[in-house]
Amino acid sequence: MIPFITAGLAPPHGFFSRQGGVSEGVYDSLNCGQYGKDDPLNVAENRSRAMRAIGGMP
Repeated sequence: MIPFITAGLAPPHGFFSRQGGVSEGVYDSLNCGQYGKDDPLNVAENRSRAMRAIGGMP
């Protein structure tokens, strides 16, 4: 993930790379897309990681 660089802005936001996720195979990344064929549990964990990275609730 790319470091959070704009602290103090609301709402929390950021840019993420493909690194840091739990998805596997063709989705081997920080896949947060809920409408693909990735395992929904992996997508949920990836979204949780992204939210934690910007200080949001998982």
